Amino acid sequence: QRRTLHRRQRRGGDDLRGVAQRRVLSLIGAGKQAHSVVVFDACFSGKTGDGAKTLLPGLQATIPNRRLAPTATTTILAASDSFAGPIPGAGRPAKLYRRVRKEVNVTLPRRRYDLAGHVLADTLERIQAGTPLEEAIEQAAENAATIVLDSWPPTESSDVDRITGVLARLGYEPRPEGRAGEGVQLSNCPFQQLSDDHPGVICPMNSRFIDAVSRRLDCTDVHPTSVDRGTGCCVALRGD
Repeated sequence: QRRTLHRRQRRGGDDLRGVAQRRVLSLIGAGKQAHSVVVFDACFSGKTGDGAKTLLPGLQATIPNRRLAPTATTTILAASDSFAGPIPGAGRPAKLYRRVRKEVNVTLPRRRYDLAGHVLADTLERIQAGTPLEEAIEQAAENAATIVLDSWPPTESSDVDRITGVLARLGYEPRPEGRAGEGVQLSNCPFQQLSDDHPGVICPMNSRFIDAVSRRLDCTDVHPTSVDRGTGCCVALRGD
């Protein structure tokens, strides 16, 4: 259920008190929802930065977060011309937010669907340009490996440290397997959902990408090998 309370607070306006706090609290408490999301488009306190002076007579503060129910998520929106002031009792000024173009993704375990999308889109473009399928996949994987290594040039000395360092940054979670030097298990698949739904497409793409990373790093002491992925990756690193 969605409820909207819209009251503007403007300089020189007649209605400066906005919506009463008890009205907002009563709406949150009256619903049968398991969780509430509350969005405030207003000032925090209507006071100056030091909290000593009210910006406009009768201006009502936005409800402090601590007053809301524990099942409510609060988002406060403000623009550059908002009546900003400190949160009551918090001793810090209000924050003004704006949306940026840069994307931030957090997943646990780590996923890199952007990388899979890049390789698949690159493959499709090459096919449309007349490149045979297998060659297109190979070239797209090689291109992705080049981009990754240009972004994160490895500094480690040994083959296994270089390739596991790169794959760790991509979320593969490399772990030693068996005796020292025997091999490395990649315990996480960064493309898990895609590989579950389309293993015949994603697993070969993933294998070629890791092969391309290994070639670009000139690895000779460790080699990518296809394995039963189980709960991890379909590729492991084996030593000579």
